[in-house]
Amino acid sequence: MDDKSFQDTLNDLIGRISNLRCEQDAHTRQSAGQAGCEDVVGHAVTAIRESIDQLRLNIKYLVFDLEATRRENAYLRKLLNAQNDAE
Repeated sequence: MDDKSFQDTLNDLIGRISNLRCEQDAHTRQSAGQAGCEDVVGHAVTAIRESIDQLRLNIKYLVFDLEATRRENAYLRKLLNAQNDAE
């Protein structure tokens, strides 16, 4: 995953949290009972868990990409050293 995708996911998470806060405020003003507030909190927790799961997946992709880049770098350095030694 690239930096733009990560930033988009993070911005989406921030937007969801802001929307949930607005919804929670609206539910609290409309209803004196706790049921509406619990629903909003439940949705917030679900959204946060989904976002955390997505971030974990993104991190795994980034670590995989980093490890592959390091292996490629080591291989190319070995080739360059072999070429320099042959000269």
